[in-house]
Amino acid sequence: FAVLPVHDIRFAAGAGAENYDETPIDHYVVSLSLLRSMTTAALQFIKFFEVRGDSMESTLFNRDWIGCDISNKRLSNPGIFALIYQGDPIIKRASQHFETRVVTLTSDNPKYKPMTIKRPDQLEVAGRMFLSIRRF
Repeated sequence: FAVLPVHDIRFAAGAGAENYDETPIDHYVVSLSLLRSMTTAALQFIKFFEVRGDSMESTLFNRDWIGCDISNKRLSNPGIFALIYQGDPIIKRASQHFETRVVTLTSDNPKYKPMTIKRPDQLEVAGRMFLSIRRF
């Protein structure tokens, strides 16, 4: 089994998210074989964060939890990423154009328009999502 930290850090999927300190507030105990079927990330690079908002519905919902590989920051491989844009933590589908380096951020909810980031130095990649846990 792996004991993985859960952080009191929320990534916005829509409106802003309130964040606290990076000290783990809890831990998830996960079967190592299940974890390895989803990611090859070293255990110290796996973090869990909460999603806030509706911009990623129907994939992620308000108060879902996501598992992220914080060592995987390559936007050249499109996916869902935890990001910091202009100081705000957000969760979006992200991809980066190979030649121009322009980053496109897309929400799954059609009521949110895609964002184009022409200066990728304004964007920090916190990690790539590999798992979501839904509340019912």
